[in-house]
Amino acid sequence: MRRYLQVSCSVFHPFLALFLLLVAGCTPHAPYRVPDPVIQTNTVNLASDPEHRDQVATHNVERHPEFTLGFVEFDDQGDFWSRTQVDTLQQVILDEAHRGGSHGVLMVVFIHGWKHNAAVCDENVACFREVLQSLYNLERLRAAESASPARRIVGVYAGWRGLSVTPVGLKELSFWTRKSTAHRVGGGQVLELLTSLEELRDRINATGDGNSKLISIGHSFGAAVTYSAVSNLFLERLTRSNVQAVDDGDRDVLANGFGDLVILVNPAFEASLYSGIHELSLARDDWSPRQPAALFVISSETDTATGKAFPIGRHLSTLFQRTRSPEQKAALTTSLGNYVPYRTHNAQKIPVETARGEHSRLLPDVIELTQGQARGAGDCQCSYIDTQILSDRDIQRYAERLTDYRLATDKRLGERQKYGGVELQRLNDEIPPYLPFLVVGAADDIVTQHNGIYNQLFIDFMRAFLLEMDTRSESSVSP
Repeated sequence: MRRYLQVSCSVFHPFLALFLLLVAGCTPHAPYRVPDPVIQTNTVNLASDPEHRDQVATHNVERHPEFTLGFVEFDDQGDFWSRTQVDTLQQVILDEAHRGGSHGVLMVVFIHGWKHNAAVCDENVACFREVLQSLYNLERLRAAESASPARRIVGVYAGWRGLSVTPVGLKELSFWTRKSTAHRVGGGQVLELLTSLEELRDRINATGDGNSKLISIGHSFGAAVTYSAVSNLFLERLTRSNVQAVDDGDRDVLANGFGDLVILVNPAFEASLYSGIHELSLARDDWSPRQPAALFVISSETDTATGKAFPIGRHLSTLFQRTRSPEQKAALTTSLGNYVPYRTHNAQKIPVETARGEHSRLLPDVIELTQGQARGAGDCQCSYIDTQILSDRDIQRYAERLTDYRLATDKRLGERQKYGGVELQRLNDEIPPYLPFLVVGAADDIVTQHNGIYNQLFIDFMRAFLLEMDTRSESSVSP
């Protein structure tokens, strides 16, 4: 008996040690933000003043000079940690929409992915602040060109426990448990948050000038959260528009997506979940030139997390699932961005000599607009970009160049293919122009592997793309 116990203990001790290490390294299942009153802050003080940073850390709404950032958090079952967070955020958005000189609001929701959370200095939080500052520059450009007041920028950071363990090495072991959690969170009250923001946009537009927008962005497992929440809405609205287009014989019937645009970056979910939308979107080959994009999926060609690790895990987890064809099996085990049959476009960097040539034919925001640059990691700072606020004089100069560009090229070019320093190309002639559901493969210098979503080229590209979609959207409601 004693010998048996000695053998058993010698086997058990390593597992016990691993278990204790996992428990010790687990992050708390608790919210970071509490619904305290709105706090005034800015990125400079967050980086330089630890005491101020500690004050900001618990507030669920940060009001910066250039933008407002609100936080809504979800537990591992997808429930709100605090409904008061949502109520506070909605009231703040209404206040922003009606501030003096406001032209509505541009709401941008970001749902983070693996290894991140809503902590005040989480890298995704810090970089999202920089993106919002970049959008502040963009909105001022749009307003200067159209001679109208600028919209207020409101960011919404949807937080969940993407970071569940902290020890180095053990983080990677959480990949598949966090995937199942992401889909569970997406099937919870995330949809309530998103639809309440969509309804709020409609309410603001009904009482204003109809120019408020809602853009939702999900990265990695955050893309799985986002897609799990809105995919059925996409299917229902796309089916409705296709039926109406056939019944009316009208190519100008537009498909409504969710909000004004959903962007998924390096989505970590299987392509089979997208099959219905893929088929319905290609059922029409005559999309209207006024059709804005509804869903924009972009994946790096060098993303090993979704390109290599994902299929291995899916092959194991679907080992006993029956499929009717090799194609169906491949869609079940391949991430959406890496499943070639569903890809519609490729994105390539435009050579610098072209981008800078001849008065910058590609738009003035090719390289200059954000005046941003990469920097080293620091306290509460994004290590990828450092967005500088442009002067009114610079904004006016860019607006004049943008107007000249559009007058000279828009009618001649038809569907634009160049956005910022990136060219977007349809893969073949069977992909219709103005397709509202795009699945794009990106070169490594645009989206760098799995987490490189904050590089300057990608932000330039998305900013120019959003500017174009905004223009299409405005033309779709004009008489």
